[in-house]
Amino acid sequence: MVDFLEKFKTKTENVSASTKPLVHRLIREILDVNLHLKKWSTKVNFVHLIPDMKDKYDKYWGDYAKMSDYVYFAILLDPTMKSQLLLYTFKEMIGSKDETLSKSEIELKAYEMLYEVERKIENFFKTYLEKYD
Repeated sequence: MVDFLEKFKTKTENVSASTKPLVHRLIREILDVNLHLKKWSTKVNFVHLIPDMKDKYDKYWGDYAKMSDYVYFAILLDPTMKSQLLLYTFKEMIGSKDETLSKSEIELKAYEMLYEVERKIENFFKTYLEKYD
């Protein structure tokens, strides 16, 4: 049980730190928790715990539309991440949510989501330029 819960303690501490900017690391932490839940869902002693925890995870982080666009903008603006990490994130979110989709359907949907975020950040900058140019 300690091995299982240690990951959540560490991730909570990482995301909750107020002395350093973390928005660029948030998506990695979110994906790591999702992977952790998948890994432990196959363990016999944890089968009864995982569905409730996965529901909580999905409530806050498992849905593209529920996450703030600013999290995605931070990923796009971070020189170490860019579009490829965001595309990977979308693929993971889609694949976790709907396991009936094929790889090509997941990839197509992920590219559509990436395009939408890139369009939103472009509009954000255009609005900023119009207002403060």
